[in-house]
Amino acid sequence: MGDRTPAETLRAAAALVRETGSAATQGPWRVVKHYRRLYPGVLATVEIRKGDRVKSISVKTPGEIADAEWNALACPELAEPLADLIDLGPEMLAAFPDLARQHVEEVCDDLACQMLAKLRAVAKVLLGETP
Repeated sequence: MGDRTPAETLRAAAALVRETGSAATQGPWRVVKHYRRLYPGVLATVEIRKGDRVKSISVKTPGEIADAEWNALACPELAEPLADLIDLGPEMLAAFPDLARQHVEEVCDDLACQMLAKLRAVAKVLLGETP
């Protein structure tokens, strides 16, 4: 993992996002909070809609509500635009070779440098590497 170039890291992360997103149940996903008196022991459900079918995941503790809301936010429809955004990193590196040589490890005030650093940080988190 650590032997990849910055461009390879970004491409691997974009591919992972596309692969994972395309394999998941398509949304829209949303969190629906229920009252205890209606559903004992269930504080909320994450609803995943596919056509007329609804798949629900129960949330039983307050701490799980934020997790459910995050999961609903990161639905599979986000995968392709996120992967496209990550794919801009290797394109930037190819278009501006000085960016790769001078700015890969040390972020400066240049907007392109900052953007590339953020894209690399996202890629490393997605790949399970330390940002």
